Amino acid sequence: MNKIKALTTTLCATLFSFFIQGQSVNLSNYELDWSDEFNGLDSDFDGKWISENGTPADSWHLASRWRENVKIADGILEITNKKENRGGKQWTSGSVWTKKQFTYGYFEARYRYAAATGTNNSFWLWPRTGSPAGEDRYEIDINEGHYPNQIATNVHNWSDTWVVNGNTKHPVDSEHFDYPNENLGNDYHVYGLEWTPTVMNFYFDNQLIRSVTNSTNHGSTNIMFSLAILSLPSFVGPVTDAIDGTSMKVSYVRYYKPKTRSNGNQKAQFYIVNKATGKKLRVSNKTNGATINQGDASWVGLQNVWEQIPTNNGYFHLKNVYNDMYFRPKTNADLSLLIQRPSANKYTQWRRVTSDDDGYYFLENRETGKYFRGVSDQNFAEIEQRPSSLFWQSSRWKFVPAPTNNRSGAKIVSTTDELGSEDNLTIYPNPATDEVYFSTETQSYDVEIFDVNGKLVKEFSVADNSIKEFTNKDLSAGVYIVKYQSETASKIKKLVIN
Repeated sequence: MNKIKALTTTLCATLFSFFIQGQSVNLSNYELDWSDEFNGLDSDFDGKWISENGTPADSWHLASRWRENVKIADGILEITNKKENRGGKQWTSGSVWTKKQFTYGYFEARYRYAAATGTNNSFWLWPRTGSPAGEDRYEIDINEGHYPNQIATNVHNWSDTWVVNGNTKHPVDSEHFDYPNENLGNDYHVYGLEWTPTVMNFYFDNQLIRSVTNSTNHGSTNIMFSLAILSLPSFVGPVTDAIDGTSMKVSYVRYYKPKTRSNGNQKAQFYIVNKATGKKLRVSNKTNGATINQGDASWVGLQNVWEQIPTNNGYFHLKNVYNDMYFRPKTNADLSLLIQRPSANKYTQWRRVTSDDDGYYFLENRETGKYFRGVSDQNFAEIEQRPSSLFWQSSRWKFVPAPTNNRSGAKIVSTTDELGSEDNLTIYPNPATDEVYFSTETQSYDVEIFDVNGKLVKEFSVADNSIKEFTNKDLSAGVYIVKYQSETASKIKKLVIN
């Protein structure tokens, strides 16, 4: 299909979109978690969805919205425009949203537009109940469709506002696409969004049309379908009586969540250990908003294990393996306690600040610029943030690889080929890029590493319940054979360094 883009972005952004267009959606890392195929009765609809009943406050919305304009019939969600006086408007239409909220994943709907100009046919994400304190209030328009052939994608930041001539403004990143050979009111098409902590990818009929860096959209959200009649002719075309009786029709909506990582696809996992006390950073429960605390160095449960999730700005999120939550300061204030939240945002972003060449770091918060430390040296002491001008040993932390992994507490295993039966030496990550770890929990091993020509390149021992670390300075890129033996057995594994 020939695509003609509206000139709503910079030349640089337009060229970027041109180069990424045409890539197909890849759901191999996702699994279907929720859907509505609209196969039930109209009376079933209210079990999953909430309908707007009222009048939009702004003057450019020409229709009030009511449940009576929404129905389920023959496997289709139908939202209908009617020319009738109600709620102070001369038109009525409909808007609905899910009772369930969602986070990162792939969102997809198959629908067709109301076949009249002047209409806005929207499939979008918006947190209807608001955003938690400290999180940006956002809106992602997967598609604001305009008859006959325009797709409009928008990313709104409703938290950062300013006033111009009495009008409140906010940042919005928009890009429109015209398909002159299509009539999007006649035929059903598929509109999709892949939403991750770092990027938002927009799809039309399973083909990528736009990719946007995600810097603000991180909280839980509702899925919404809305049909509007707008007095914005340059945006949606003229409003005419042809709108009366037209409908936006949706045949399904689906949400795919990221797959739970298997043993063979693990991110590196760490204990975060304090320089002054030797205590580990940990969580106590799965309650949203509960405080983070510290625990004894000997504790090895998943409450003590963290994953480092990179961003594209030099910071990273720290996510607990036990409860899948991120930690952050509760407020900007000095002495604010660190708490756990289920969604990532700018408050959950950290970076390492080196003080001495001993492997310990200050961890600086992106939003507050502060470090953190335990409020005392006791087990279960809460964690507070302190100014970055205070260079205390108690504010310094080290990332120590955790030899146990996943949500069941099972041992991390290699992704590559093994010869022999199960053993107790773990090599991870494998393949590796920057660092690779050898760990054992129950016995000691003598280890030899050979290149593909059979040359011995490393020889060392890993003691019972210990970890050995190598970096890319120790092992260059390539394929290696790892031979290791205990007092009772000898094994071989393949190791890949990228």
